[in-house]
Amino acid sequence: MAAAVAPERTVVASGFTQPTDFQFLPDGRILVAEKNGRIRLVDEDGDVSRRPLYRVPTLTQGERGLGGLVVDPDFADNGYIYVAYTTIFARDRLARLTVRGDRVVFGSQKVLLQSTDRSAFFHHGGALGFGPDGMLYWGVGDNKNSDNAQDLGTIHGKIIRINPDGTTPSDNPDLGDGALPQIYAYGFRNPFRLTFTPTGELLVADVGENSFEEVDNVIAGGNYGWPGSEGPCTSDCAGVQDPIFYYGHGDSGAAITSVLFYDGGQLGDEFQNTLLVADLVKGWIKALDCTADFSSCGNARDFDAQAGGTVVLVQGPDDALYQLRYDTGQIIRIGAPVSPVI
Repeated sequence: MAAAVAPERTVVASGFTQPTDFQFLPDGRILVAEKNGRIRLVDEDGDVSRRPLYRVPTLTQGERGLGGLVVDPDFADNGYIYVAYTTIFARDRLARLTVRGDRVVFGSQKVLLQSTDRSAFFHHGGALGFGPDGMLYWGVGDNKNSDNAQDLGTIHGKIIRINPDGTTPSDNPDLGDGALPQIYAYGFRNPFRLTFTPTGELLVADVGENSFEEVDNVIAGGNYGWPGSEGPCTSDCAGVQDPIFYYGHGDSGAAITSVLFYDGGQLGDEFQNTLLVADLVKGWIKALDCTADFSSCGNARDFDAQAGGTVVLVQGPDDALYQLRYDTGQIIRIGAPVSPVI
């Protein structure tokens, strides 16, 4: 009989302090964001530079800090990277930096968007990503005030969509008088990670409170229910978008911290073209099968039951699967699970 075992794991780089995000550069180097504001540079051999590429001045109490990092699709030409962090004046900020060689150009930070509310200790999200439309998307938590998620006059509890230069796209949804034009969708508690599918759907991992973790297929102008609903909506549901996948906390708590559609062809047939989700608290990575339009996902099964504290999964430029572990401070390349014959 066949007995499944854990996937093959190879440590690519280590020694990070509370890492929160990472991205590959076009030349194969890796940028790693640490909660304390440092951006670390990893060379092609996995060696971590002793001197940070840059240090963002940030507060770190609770979930404050440097939470998100993304590389511009045209980085090879413009050197731009984008960071989401809590400023030392306790505001949530999305900013652009310019990289030259192994340093950030002095004085190059450009603030693209910043909250007006003082940052609470918790729920800042931090998800960043470029869509196939070339727009920059930012997931911002509700700032520990659940009412913010339905308040269209604040960026908190929202998915933000802007041009890479910080201006507002002309085709953003019109959400009515008083609504911030940068808002793409609302009703989120703590949108920690986002990904785009090969067909362009925006999927968001939203961390729940006491009951459910969820994955949402985010559409322009959509309301995803928080705080009126956590997981599937059960009352006053008119206009509320239900998650495409959710799971209960059980007795151990939960925090969905990564979502990735994997199509790289290196994890075996069972895990090709599947949605991978990771839970920091439960310590697993599961695989899901989704409908062609990503209106629902199911058949959840273990990909790695002992994955540890994942904060992000990335399909690398070599199409391999990479994991960033918050608990051990490592980037790990993950191979296909094997089933030895017994």
